[in-house]
Amino acid sequence: MTPDTPLHAVAGHPILHSRSPRLFAAAYGGTSAAAPYTRLAARSAEEIIRLVDELHLTGINVTAPYKQSIVPLVPDAAPAVRALGAANTITRQGDRLTAHNTDIDGVTGALSAAGITPRGLPCLVLGAGGAGSAAALALRDAGARVTIANRTADRATALATLLGCAAAPVDASLPGLVAASAIIVNTLPAGVDLLREQWIDPRHVILDAIYRDSPLAPRAARRRARYIPGLDWLLHQAIPSYRLLTGAEPDREAMETLLSLPPPLPPHIALVGPAGAGKTTIARLLADATRLPLADTDREIERCAGQTVPRLIATGGERAFRDLELQTLRDLLDRPDPRVISCGGGIVTLPEARQILRARATVIWLHATPEDCVERIDVTTRPLLLSTGDTPLAAATTLYERRKPLYTATAGLVVDTTKRDPLQITKIIHEEINTCIRG
Repeated sequence: MTPDTPLHAVAGHPILHSRSPRLFAAAYGGTSAAAPYTRLAARSAEEIIRLVDELHLTGINVTAPYKQSIVPLVPDAAPAVRALGAANTITRQGDRLTAHNTDIDGVTGALSAAGITPRGLPCLVLGAGGAGSAAALALRDAGARVTIANRTADRATALATLLGCAAAPVDASLPGLVAASAIIVNTLPAGVDLLREQWIDPRHVILDAIYRDSPLAPRAARRRARYIPGLDWLLHQAIPSYRLLTGAEPDREAMETLLSLPPPLPPHIALVGPAGAGKTTIARLLADATRLPLADTDREIERCAGQTVPRLIATGGERAFRDLELQTLRDLLDRPDPRVISCGGGIVTLPEARQILRARATVIWLHATPEDCVERIDVTTRPLLLSTGDTPLAAATTLYERRKPLYTATAGLVVDTTKRDPLQITKIIHEEINTCIRG
């Protein structure tokens, strides 16, 4: 991989649970053309755009809650985005970003694959956010009679006015709206549970945007209604998104096979990133928060070798140090008890290290700019920043550009450290892990 390697990501809050990286890996069909794809634990649309620029991402998928707030920040937009004010895919050509909405394809594709034709049918869309607006437009264009219901009635009214649909508040009238509908599309956030089991009957078709442990799946089964899971929506929006991001056709069979398999949950948590990103401090805080043992590859090497890392590199060279680093990482990841591991900044340069980290750990890249890193560390203890003849900042920048695609290829989650203290960063990571575990 080189600095010109295409890099992709999905951004949202929460995001560690997202299956998009695995889905896109499957879309490549195991070919050598596969581009690294990770997740951004962004906390604003503005942060997403900044990271797209800093990481030189080729393209990005956007999920809740940023599908609408991202649109004003992107200079170009496809017609569907201009119509809805919501996007889920951002492509990049040079320095120009363009917003697209493939959620519309997700709705029509999922219904079509299930043999459902919405034309002329009364349809209820629950939610008026990014997914809800895409569902309403897709159903309207398919000839359905659409009603949009939302907890904030004004948002439902605004969207319905825009699309020429009906609007309703989520209040005492909801049971009647459900009874009058043939197709119900649930786009409410996970944890917002408004569709009661007793309202569902066998003539209903329920399309769910939620693809993790939705309560609607067992309810629909008990009431003998037709249920289309969020994974189907995810698949059918990912296919055109893949085309937009890569310009190629995806391996659809591989994508469908992957979606039928439960995602793995690696036991360890590994922090990667350059010197100065805060790995040592945040690993300690995260170990305390998760009540897991703490390990540090540099400290393990120094304990076993009886020398400091700078001394080992000075006397034996970087290649010999990397061999020690790889063996240390293997030993830590082979241990059965989960732990938080702080990894050396250059560990991602080792192909085998990248492979075993991805397989055995939830890998989190603590992103920091070269300027921030150099400001945070004592450069006199960093031989790789002093051996090139450049200034420490120039050397750090070169390492950053060289390793950026390697961090992206290794990490399952990127957490930006810019203008955040270690406690804030630890909280973001802990929340993501807890949400992922809880499902």
